[in-house]
Amino acid sequence: MFLYFIQHKGFLDHDTNYLSNHLKIIHDRQDISLNFHRDFLLILFYEGLSKQAYAPEHAASLGNIPFLNINLFKEHQIERDNCSTIQIPDEAFERIFAFFNTYSWQLDDRSTGNDNQLTPGILGYIFEKHINQKQMGAYYTQRDITEYIAKSTIIPFIFDAAEQKCPSAFAQDEPIWQLLRENPDRYIFPAVKHGIKLFLPSIIMAGLEDPSRRSEWNRPAPAAFALPTETWREVVARRQRYQEIHAKLESGTIHCINDFITCNLDMRRFTQDIIETCEEPDLLQALFESIAHLTVLDPTCGSGAFLLAALDILEPLYIACADRLDQHFNRRHLILKSIITANLYGVDIMEEATQICKLSLFLKLLAHIEQQDEIEPLPDLDSNIRTGNALIGSARLDTPGDACLHQENQPFHWFVEYHSVMQNDGFDVIIGNPPYLEYRQAGKAYKLTNYATLSTGNLYALTMERCMSLLAPGGRSGMIVPASATCTDGYLPLQEILLEQSALHISSFSDQQGKLFDIPHPRLCIITYKKLPAPKSVFSTPYLKPGRELREFLFQQLSYIEVTHQVKPGIIPRYGTCLEQTLHAKLHKQSHRLSDYLCKTGSHKLYYTRKLSWFVQVTPFIPLIMDEEGERRNPSELKTLFFPSAEHAELAFVALNSNLFYWFVTTGSDCRNLNMREVLGLPLSMDEIPVTIQQDLPKLASQLAADLQAHSEQRRMHFKHTGTLTIQCIFPARSKPIIDEIDRMLAQHYRFTDEELDFIINYDSKYRLTRS
Repeated sequence: MFLYFIQHKGFLDHDTNYLSNHLKIIHDRQDISLNFHRDFLLILFYEGLSKQAYAPEHAASLGNIPFLNINLFKEHQIERDNCSTIQIPDEAFERIFAFFNTYSWQLDDRSTGNDNQLTPGILGYIFEKHINQKQMGAYYTQRDITEYIAKSTIIPFIFDAAEQKCPSAFAQDEPIWQLLRENPDRYIFPAVKHGIKLFLPSIIMAGLEDPSRRSEWNRPAPAAFALPTETWREVVARRQRYQEIHAKLESGTIHCINDFITCNLDMRRFTQDIIETCEEPDLLQALFESIAHLTVLDPTCGSGAFLLAALDILEPLYIACADRLDQHFNRRHLILKSIITANLYGVDIMEEATQICKLSLFLKLLAHIEQQDEIEPLPDLDSNIRTGNALIGSARLDTPGDACLHQENQPFHWFVEYHSVMQNDGFDVIIGNPPYLEYRQAGKAYKLTNYATLSTGNLYALTMERCMSLLAPGGRSGMIVPASATCTDGYLPLQEILLEQSALHISSFSDQQGKLFDIPHPRLCIITYKKLPAPKSVFSTPYLKPGRELREFLFQQLSYIEVTHQVKPGIIPRYGTCLEQTLHAKLHKQSHRLSDYLCKTGSHKLYYTRKLSWFVQVTPFIPLIMDEEGERRNPSELKTLFFPSAEHAELAFVALNSNLFYWFVTTGSDCRNLNMREVLGLPLSMDEIPVTIQQDLPKLASQLAADLQAHSEQRRMHFKHTGTLTIQCIFPARSKPIIDEIDRMLAQHYRFTDEELDFIINYDSKYRLTRS
């Protein structure tokens, strides 16, 4: 595949069909003793591509071949040990080339609109798709994710470093911030601005001040106003966000780079504009030095997706600085070469992964060469891209390593392998997608010690802890990991480490509408932060549902709010609006939790299933399950809550079925299961509920119980171990009008405003009513 990419550019004897043509030459000789693999391909590998000067007898057959200086084409140990037994028939290459020739091989990343186009990214995609993902816990990360994480860490670090060198240029009233005030729309992403110039229809406008007049807000909005699948409610929310951001930019409220992350502004364009318009030589020099000396690490680099993203971020900035400083490089190739060799570092436990990472970087270099005679020997990346176990070994000279340092476990001593970087306090930026693998699986191969996060039981948490020790003070880190990192008690040790950092930004993604990438149950979050020292601050997004139709706009639409004061042990909440912070405050003013009303010896019961979707399933009855003999079966996953009185059970029943509880669970749990922590933790002071509401809620409880029964269905299902069962399936969505009435009652108890009640009743309604 590597050869097909460089063949496409005419780098193999100026022939874009070089391999197929030489296979044909072998065939045309009609000599059965000749073999394409043995008599041509190995000579091409070992002589033409691996030696600066190859034997004259091969010149005629090979033609004009560039010396690339990479290990890929050198003889492998397996080939040395089995040279006489490796036999590959020509027919195999005929089939391979015929298949490859159905594609268009594009060495750069520019899209031609051809569905059959292949770019070098296919190397990493194929590799990470075909390794044992379950065993390795490694998954291919799509380009929009790597670009977002890379820019949200690299650019803020460049600003921080440049500000240290030239602090006066970053004062609030300096020209760089004037760019924002002069042209606010330039730095707001197109997705946020879509349709904002149009006047809203009067029927939608009517609801802006009066929540009772929002009957049309949950309907799909026309394409002129809306992004794909948006409802009017979402259009209004996006417009309000645009207006808030525009006002901040115009008034000069935004004057630090962290605000660009929080408001999700186009920081790449802003940085480029600063460099291109800057009139202060000291600032320009500070930016250039910060870029040129930057060190970026992916500690579990795989095939190099994050390092390629970092390269894409740095390249235009490097070029712009060099042009402004009159440090003209005669070729773009030299700038890319400088970034790859001086700025980028990667480690992976799999040697095959590091080889593909190097190949991807090499292809990036070759993409910007037009003529074969311009090709120079490719740089040696063995010092930058290395093989080893990032978790075993010592990070720094003065830190303890691991007890198990057997060579077969590939210990990686960071202060030795990257001595100059670690001597300089560590890496400036660390990004990546660490393995989502339970330690008990890896623990069969090696044992880890000296990790505070060991009790979490997952390698991604340990990797994040290791990154903290590799990161320089003031450095930036960004990773995509399972959502459990921020909202489960089992990951408290990791949360404690994260909450010690500053500018902590967490965006969370559901798997209910679509997947960020193809893994089982991919409830994920992207975590970025700045390492101490700095004031502590935590920012979150709501729980986002990345549907396929909106994927191209997903990262343009992220919206953070500060939740520093709403964080609780085991929960970094997923809020997206100030209104939710108010709901949080009102909810937690309650003096009791649901757990205060449970009694192990109580005779009044509620039942719930841990299965969690768009609605919870809490009932005062046990759903009916019958086997093929007509015998009743007990549900295997059903949990029971015991209450001392019918009144308490009824109040708990309506509260747990409320839209409010759904919001409470969605914003503060892993959303994989309905856990006892959330059930028992619901803030609800039953004894303080006004008498009139205490009288009305039991009536609603009776209505809801009857409605759930009436709308249930008996469905036959087949199971491997239990055979065919007839199961009573409950559909709470069909009882939504009663559930909404429950929330209206509870709103009086919690003292929610009409705006807050409207938010709760309609929270996720777009998905809940169409998917359930």
